[in-house]
Amino acid sequence: MFLYFLALNLFVAALGEDSRCKLKYLVDDECDSDVVQREEGYTYNTETLICVLTESCGPESSKKLFKTKNECIQQCNVRGQASSH
Repeated sequence: MFLYFLALNLFVAALGEDSRCKLKYLVDDECDSDVVQREEGYTYNTETLICVLTESCGPESSKKLFKTKNECIQQCNVRGQASSH
């Protein structure tokens, strides 16, 4: 019975995870070099396990980013990274 509840909790946790936490976002792959207007956002770096500042170049790439560092840290359950105030 205990294993059932443990498995259920893991399943529910996996369903609630934000897909942006698993995405490898590279601004050079998303944006053309001639795009003038860019917006800042945060992405979760799956190699360093921290949230990093990056740029978007339109609505489609903006959807792949977090608006704030705090949002990224909370959604991706980042441990040991200071949030910005």
